Amino acid sequence: MALVKVLYHGHCFDGFSSAAVFTRFYRECIDSSAEFTYEGMRHGAPVPVDVTRFDGDVNAIVDFRYSPGSNLDWWFDHHKSSFLNADERANFDQRRNEQHFWDPTAPSCCGFIARTLSLKHGFDLSPISELIDWADEIDSAQFPDAKTAVELVDPALQLMTVVQFIGDGELANQVIEGLSSGEVLETAELNEIQSRFAPIKARFDDGMVRLKKMQSVQGDVFYADLTGGTHVPYNKFAPYYLHPELTYVVVLSQSDDRVKISVGSNPWRAEHRRHNIAEICEQYGGGGHPVVGGITLPDITADDARRICREIVETLQN
Repeated sequence: MALVKVLYHGHCFDGFSSAAVFTRFYRECIDSSAEFTYEGMRHGAPVPVDVTRFDGDVNAIVDFRYSPGSNLDWWFDHHKSSFLNADERANFDQRRNEQHFWDPTAPSCCGFIARTLSLKHGFDLSPISELIDWADEIDSAQFPDAKTAVELVDPALQLMTVVQFIGDGELANQVIEGLSSGEVLETAELNEIQSRFAPIKARFDDGMVRLKKMQSVQGDVFYADLTGGTHVPYNKFAPYYLHPELTYVVVLSQSDDRVKISVGSNPWRAEHRRHNIAEICEQYGGGGHPVVGGITLPDITADDARRICREIVETLQN
C-alpha cells in the first residue's frame, strides 16, 4: 500500500482545496488503496523546499513553490513567484516532467489541478464542481463586494476564515477529506469549524478597529503599521470595506516569529491597477500574484520593515 505525502499551502483555503482535489484524483485515477499524509507549508524566507520532507512513497506539492528535488513526483502551482531563482526555473523547463504543472494565470490552484487532471486523465469534476467554484472565487477575490468578504455570512467563507488558523493535525486532515468528497457546506458546518469561527470573527472586528486607528491614506494607497502591542489579526479586505476608493493596500504586521508586509489591490477597482505586485514583493524576497503578494521577514527590525513599506507605498502611488 503506497503512502502519498501531500505538501500543500497551509493556512489557505486554496491550499486545503488543492490537497483535497489531488487526493480525490489519486484515489480515483491512480491507486484507490493509497494512504495519505498531509503537511502544510508556509511562505517565509526565500529558501528551497527541504527535500527531507519528501518522505512518502509518492510525494506531491500543491499550491506551493517548486522544488528541483528528484523525489518530487507531482507538482502544481499558480503563483508567479513559484521559482526561487533562474536555476529552478531552468530545471523545471529542462525536466519537462509530465506530472509537474504551472500556470500563473489560473484563478486558483485547486481549479488548475482539477481542470488539468480532467484534461489529461479524464478525472470527473462533477462531484467537486462546487469546491472548484469556491476556490476560484476565493483565491482570485471574485466576491461581489467588500461587504461579502468582510461580513463572512456564507458558511464557505467562514470555512475559508477558519482554515487560516488551522495547523497540521486531525482537524486539518478532516477538512481535506471533507472537501475531497465535495462536501463544502457540510465541512463548513462542522462543530469544530463553527466553534472556532465566532472568536476569529470577533478578533477580525477588533482588527478593523485597529486598522482604522493606525491607517494612513495617501491618494488611492492605504498603509497601516500594526506592529507593537498585541498581535491582532485582520480581514485583508477590511481596508476596501472602509475605503471603497482605494486601489492598493500595504499593511505591516508582526507575530511572535516574523514581520510580514502584505500588499494587495482592490478587486473592485481592477481597472485602476498600475503595478504587478508579485514583482514588487520579489524585490524584497517575497512574492505572490500580480494582484496580491507578501513579504515575510523573520530577521529584520521593525524600522527596516517600515522603510520597505515606505518604498512600496511610494512605488504604488506612481
